[in-house]
Amino acid sequence: MASIRGIDVSSNQPADICSMVDYDFAIVKATGNPPGYAWNYKNPYMEQQVGDALAKTGCAGLYHFTFGREAKEEADFFCDTVSDYVGRVMLVIDYEGQATDNGREWLREFAQRIKYRTGVNPVVYASSSVIRDQDLESLAEEEDLSLWSANYWRGYDTVYGYDTSGMKQDISSSALWQFTSQGVLDGYDGYLDLDLFYGDYDTWQKYCATSKEPSQPEEPEEDDDMTNDQASQLNAIYDACAGWMQATYNEVMRTDDPTGRGYEMKDHDHIKWIAAAVKENADAIEGLESKLETLENKLDSIIEKLSAE
Repeated sequence: MASIRGIDVSSNQPADICSMVDYDFAIVKATGNPPGYAWNYKNPYMEQQVGDALAKTGCAGLYHFTFGREAKEEADFFCDTVSDYVGRVMLVIDYEGQATDNGREWLREFAQRIKYRTGVNPVVYASSSVIRDQDLESLAEEEDLSLWSANYWRGYDTVYGYDTSGMKQDISSSALWQFTSQGVLDGYDGYLDLDLFYGDYDTWQKYCATSKEPSQPEEPEEDDDMTNDQASQLNAIYDACAGWMQATYNEVMRTDDPTGRGYEMKDHDHIKWIAAAVKENADAIEGLESKLETLENKLDSIIEKLSAE
């Protein structure tokens, strides 16, 4: 199977990293972070990095590192940030860390939101273990997504160049494979993530294609069906509730003597008095009910005797 070689980068690398090393494609972090950092982070080097990649090879991508907040909120933030590149780059959901605790339905919602906003079917990056544990292959098939699996056969040993000898990609349906985070390429003295894409330049462009113009988040529809009479009724209910709440507050906070016994009440003694008064009234009512029951029994007895005569 034909494949091309690439890198994925972020602000952990220099702004001009995509002009420093050799690759066929580059995927650049646009937004996001794991918990402990700002969820709405934007890579300050994004424009230069993705611009250099597009100029150099024409094959580029942008990804969002999932934080794990509400899926729609994160997806909208990502879509807003990358809107100028929709149709020209691959869009990727970096699904790792604590976000994976939200599960595949959260990921489904995230992907659906990106498709709704951009018309692009996103790629999902995840470790091979997460792909298997959450059965992301079936999710990808259901939602017409593609997978980018991470699996390091050499662990964290240094990998020089795009040498995958002795390694094996263990998710057969993956469109991309990240095979090391310890890659070394000429032109840069730090480590890089190195990847393979199973396809050529033309195949890559199909992953970037959009079926629609990018959309803005929908705004809540205004309820313009309320009549003036309904509005007046609603305002009257609101005013009544507000007045009742204010009166209740005033009663609770009073410190004068509501009993008329001539001493000042403090520390909400009046609440104790109110409670005692309520209990006293309840006891009185209970006593009246008992007397009423006795009276009813006597009347029933009298009626019964009269009926017998």
